[in-house]
Amino acid sequence: MKDRHLRLARKPHGGRLVSWARVPASNTPIVEYRLFRRDTTSGAWHVETRRFFDALRHDIARELQRAKRSLRDHVDELDLARMEETA
Repeated sequence: MKDRHLRLARKPHGGRLVSWARVPASNTPIVEYRLFRRDTTSGAWHVETRRFFDALRHDIARELQRAKRSLRDHVDELDLARMEETA
């Protein structure tokens, strides 16, 4: 079952800096990953989404690492801007 990771859904888990969910499309080889992060100043959720069509696991992992960094940088920029406004 090498494609099990593409067929089973995973709900997001809290308590981490970045939570994620895997949402497979029904009857297609498309799988969507959603990365979530809450900013510290306003508490708003920010989402980064990636869709894959019949991709290899290492390609998915590499792209999700990029998406995680992108989301982290975006949220950190927003937090920094809000902190500078209040200072």
